Amino acid sequence: MKVSVLVLMLALFGASVVVSHDVIAFIVNDSQYYYDLSTSRVEKGSVNNLPAIRLEPFTYTNFSLTSPFIGVDVIKYTFAYTPETSWCSDFTDPPALEGYYEYSFGSNTCTGSTIACSDNRTMELTYNECNGFWGTTQPTYTIAVQ
Repeated sequence: MKVSVLVLMLALFGASVVVSHDVIAFIVNDSQYYYDLSTSRVEKGSVNNLPAIRLEPFTYTNFSLTSPFIGVDVIKYTFAYTPETSWCSDFTDPPALEGYYEYSFGSNTCTGSTIACSDNRTMELTYNECNGFWGTTQPTYTIAVQ
């Protein structure tokens, strides 16, 4: 009886110990501005590929990380892109658009950011496809100016 309970517990809860997770994320620049990578911070996970240092208009880059195969099944990555030119008269130095990806034991979290200008224009970093329980998650972050 004790052996079957242990096998059942390993089957239910031990999968995160032996299963790794990959993220292959795209960052799309859907604007006419150039951006510089101003933050690239890996808190957890192994780096396979980091995003481009300079993101040209209407192009894309990607990053990919893997969680450990054994141990803590977690990925945490923060990135930020800063426009090379001031697009809004409210800012002498344009603020960065920051994004975040986290995977923790079967749960994904993505965040983006928005910068608002007094003339009602915004610069946004949005995301979609931030899901995937096991295996590989492929979110897409998009930079756009409205």
